[in-house]
Amino acid sequence: MSPTLEVSELPQAGPTLQRILREQQTLLDSAGVGIVFIRQRQIVRCNQRFVDIFGHESAEEAMGQSSQSLHATTEAFRELGRNAYPVPVVQEKQALFDHAMVDIAFISQQRMTRCNQHFEQMLGYGPGELGNTATRQWHFSDADWEDANQRCYTPLTDGKIFVGEMTLRAKDGRAVVCEVRVKAIDPLRGQRQLS
Repeated sequence: MSPTLEVSELPQAGPTLQRILREQQTLLDSAGVGIVFIRQRQIVRCNQRFVDIFGHESAEEAMGQSSQSLHATTEAFRELGRNAYPVPVVQEKQALFDHAMVDIAFISQQRMTRCNQHFEQMLGYGPGELGNTATRQWHFSDADWEDANQRCYTPLTDGKIFVGEMTLRAKDGRAVVCEVRVKAIDPLRGQRQLS
């Protein structure tokens, strides 16, 4: 199981940072590739896929270890150290978002707040074309859209996660059948993550 940074561990974290951390954890947990965060040449966070790839007992066991073990030679380790610098939390989240192997969209008030390139490509849109668009445009009819709302979003009000198959409408009108997972990121503000 990948380690989870609890928001309660950051008593001075404001709502924006709390939301960012929840989104980051969702991306980490959803990634199909090994992900590790390294600060000052030590492993500070990783997902379960990384643990599996590098043969650690657990994510907790990997944390705190030197990142030198990830390099073929001591010289390769030193060279990277000379060229690398720490990445702030927001940039870490953006790197996960940009390179996730799944389609990801964040929705608030039934409007797209942002999505990754995979999501745009799946529906045939160019970079940025889906920004602030209504989710209705991904459905073939008002009835399909209402059905999606009932199936996906209603369970979120009870703290549940929706997982199921859904047919979405691509930009060119073709049907795209996909497995959908919807999780509430900020239930009070109606923000959801769709992957």
